[in-house]
Amino acid sequence: MPGIAVMRALLLSAMLVGRLDAAEPVDAVPVPPEACVALLALDFAEALGVPVQLTGAATQAATVDGSPPIPETCRVTGRIDSTVGFDLHLPVLDWDSTLLVIECPDTCGEPERSAVAEALGRGYAALTVDPPTDAAMENATRLALEVVAGYFGEGHVDVRISTRLRLPADPVESESP
Repeated sequence: MPGIAVMRALLLSAMLVGRLDAAEPVDAVPVPPEACVALLALDFAEALGVPVQLTGAATQAATVDGSPPIPETCRVTGRIDSTVGFDLHLPVLDWDSTLLVIECPDTCGEPERSAVAEALGRGYAALTVDPPTDAAMENATRLALEVVAGYFGEGHVDVRISTRLRLPADPVESESP
């Protein structure tokens, strides 16, 4: 599938330029709400080479009224090059250095809620992209890695890809240079 090949190539290239270096443990201390809002002040367009507009960045309280419940998150939304929408959920507590890219079948909507909730429950950051084209997924994943670095700090990030709204069992494998 071309989408997965693009993500693997992106992950490998990120490692080659030192974007994803040695793993650093994440403290069990919650990330303060100000760190989420501060993402709005960062300029991600230069890193991507295309216009990026963050339309929201706010800490959202845990929701238990839906099924499944979603833990407290920093939710970042926006547009890339005015045509690609993205929705990135960053766990406020217990992040395990994993970014799950959820590839929606056609357009993202309510069905991915369970995949996002499950990802967050595991301590993953979760990204959905609309429309889910290869180019959109590549740009959104690159942006998500930049946002993750701005929120949690530099460090190793495992990128996992879910193409059927189910979580993968293993991280995307990559080769060292």
